[in-house]
Amino acid sequence: MGRGQVQDNSEFMIRQFTSVGQPAVPKGDDVMILCPNPQHDDSNPSFGIDKSGKMGYCFACGWKQSYDQVAEKLGLQKLFGEGGKIDEVKALQSAIAAFEASQTSKDKKLIVPRMLKKWQGGFKKFSPEILHALDTQAWADYRKDGTLVRRIFWPFWQKNQLLGGTGRIIPEDEPKRRKTESPETFKRRLKDFYRDNPKYRNLSGNKAKRVLFPYDSYEDLLPVVLLVEGPTSCIRMLDVGIPAMAILGIRNWSSTKKTLLLGKGCKKVVVAFDGDPAGRSARDDIVADLDELFDVHVLDLPDGQDPYDLSDKWIKWLRKKVYRMGAEFPFDYRDAA
Repeated sequence: MGRGQVQDNSEFMIRQFTSVGQPAVPKGDDVMILCPNPQHDDSNPSFGIDKSGKMGYCFACGWKQSYDQVAEKLGLQKLFGEGGKIDEVKALQSAIAAFEASQTSKDKKLIVPRMLKKWQGGFKKFSPEILHALDTQAWADYRKDGTLVRRIFWPFWQKNQLLGGTGRIIPEDEPKRRKTESPETFKRRLKDFYRDNPKYRNLSGNKAKRVLFPYDSYEDLLPVVLLVEGPTSCIRMLDVGIPAMAILGIRNWSSTKKTLLLGKGCKKVVVAFDGDPAGRSARDDIVADLDELFDVHVLDLPDGQDPYDLSDKWIKWLRKKVYRMGAEFPFDYRDAA
């Protein structure tokens, strides 16, 4: 860029705004968005940010802020200074606020953030009813090449606060084996794909060490709970009538989660972690941590299996086991969809 030329950051800013459902369109040397001024109920994008991102001005109310000042409020990646990585939890919180605000306005069109598009139907082994009850969303994020990859997304709501979320790539967007491709070649190609596009991706800014999923779904006391590693295992258990919560990864166990279990009135905990060395090692540590406060039981899964993979026979046995221990299923989701 030569001396006196202005860096054109328009494409970057448009991508950031649209990631949270904020309409953003180029107009001359500006990027136009709905005015971020909380006192201005803007229905037609009237806030223009110059292509450098250093100056922003609302042509309707006169409000002034730079792109980075607006990005700070929305949790977006900044152009200058600190904050290289987008805080997606904060961005999603801002998107929710914008969506709710738009619903109260007669003039403003509904702003439906991409992350808030309700999931329709079932998914793999999950019923539509359980996915609806867990506020499951359709989410699209960007691959490294700039194209979109679609995910099924579970937000982490706890005590009415959004503390994060995780999304899994939907099968339609995963690589398919070509007719002329050997199994080994396909396996390598799949590995390369997941290296750049993780099968599961957490929102940056996740508060996973503070969360048990799906904590807010349990409105009543929970005397017995099955504790699992990840959301998919948890949802599978819930869908067959077994009260379960996920710790969101073996590295995310914390004393906060013990307090959360106590807050739900838990007396008995069945620990059912994955049947691999990492899962069993973490299970032993967490059982020792829980043992002083709870009546702890261990479900030792077969090698290479997690609760999601359990056969119908195993699940029937497990359901009887937890109900004999006094389990109650505290929320009825079958009529939720």
